[in-house]
Amino acid sequence: MVHKMRKITSRQIVILDFINLYIAKYKKGPTLREIGEGFGIHINTALGHVEKLIQKEYIVKVEARRGIHLTEKAICFLKARVS
Repeated sequence: MVHKMRKITSRQIVILDFINLYIAKYKKGPTLREIGEGFGIHINTALGHVEKLIQKEYIVKVEARRGIHLTEKAICFLKARVS
């Protein structure tokens, strides 16, 4: 089964940048509450963005409180944007 490649939205890029900067600063992933507070959005809205980024394979979430991690795809994407 072939899945159509889904593009990342501008809002998802901003959230991905936030996650990247948070990890760089604190050496751990942000919580959903911290993502929500960072953007002035409800925790459920933050969860929706995180779930979309997981579906698009930009982040993974492990069963831990701060279990949001960037994938290699996300790291390459973010590096390409800076170059």
